Amino acid sequence: MYKVLKPCAETYKLAGEAIKMGKVIVVPTDAVYAVVCDAFNKEAVERLREIRQSPQDKPLSLIIDKKDIDKYCHIKNEYYKNIIDALLPGKVSFLMHKKGDIFTDAVPNSDAICVFWQNNETKGVYEESGTVLAISSANKAGLPEATTLEQAIEFFKDEVELFIDSGEERGNKGTTQLDIRNDDISIMRESPMFPLVEINKVLEAKGIPALRKV
Repeated sequence: MYKVLKPCAETYKLAGEAIKMGKVIVVPTDAVYAVVCDAFNKEAVERLREIRQSPQDKPLSLIIDKKDIDKYCHIKNEYYKNIIDALLPGKVSFLMHKKGDIFTDAVPNSDAICVFWQNNETKGVYEESGTVLAISSANKAGLPEATTLEQAIEFFKDEVELFIDSGEERGNKGTTQLDIRNDDISIMRESPMFPLVEINKVLEAKGIPALRKV
């Protein structure tokens, strides 16, 4: 029988223990509800894809504390590092080159990973689990993403160990995704939750040159 818990220190501790045991849990993000697991645990990653009914070779995004990003990803220069520091945690994700032969289960057949770090319930789970988290939207493949706890439960029920209830409906607009693998930064996706004009306000307030669409 699955558990539904409200966000709090004890819930994050229980969620972290579940992650360490190789379980898949549901947690709210700044946008939709999501399923997460230990990105280094092959069986957990396979289970996440199985319950979503998604292909086993589909790349997953990763939740990584911004202070740890350079352990796993190449950051080209100080300018890019400053952008990451300015925008995270936040409603933005970064497409980056990974360092070495890592995350081969969560991100197979690719040297690029999509990195998230948000100031919400996922942060509490990450800190208690002590590992990088693989993340995907809480829905069955091809169906609308869950924006409420009730929708997430309807999708998964006892297939998931734990549901964290934010107590409110989340949007489904996703994050703005920036590709920082190359010399020019590309905007792969611009979300109304955090459009380019708002991103540039944050950067300019910190003395960082604004981004432009490429």
